[in-house]
Amino acid sequence: MSGTGGGTSYIKIQKEYELTPTIQILDYPIAPLEGSIIEGGSTIQNPIFILLLGIVGLGFGVVVSVAKGLFSIIPEDEKKRLNSVKKEMKKTFKSGRAYIRIRSLLKNKRDYSIFRIK
Repeated sequence: MSGTGGGTSYIKIQKEYELTPTIQILDYPIAPLEGSIIEGGSTIQNPIFILLLGIVGLGFGVVVSVAKGLFSIIPEDEKKRLNSVKKEMKKTFKSGRAYIRIRSLLKNKRDYSIFRIK
C-alpha cells in the first residue's frame, strides 16, 4: 500500500509533462562550409601579452620580497624615526587636501564681489 503514493505522483508528473507546450526544432544544424578565424579577437589571449604579464608579476614579487627583507633589518630607533616621518607626511597631506578643497570651493563660486577691489 505504500507504493500507491509514488504511483500517483508519477501520474501527476506525466500529465503535467503532457500538458506543457514543447518546442520542436525542425531544421537540422548546418556546419559552416569552411573554417574561418574570427578577426579582432581579444588581445589578452596573445601569448606575448601573457608572457609580459608573467614577467611583470615576477618582477613585482621580487621587488616586494627585497623591500620586506630590507625593512626587516632596520634597527628599532630608525623605525621610530620613519614612523614619525610617516605621521608628518600624513598630516601635511591632509592639510594640503583641505587647502585644495577650499580653493576649489572658492573657484566654483560665481560671485567674487567680496574679493573685488573697487
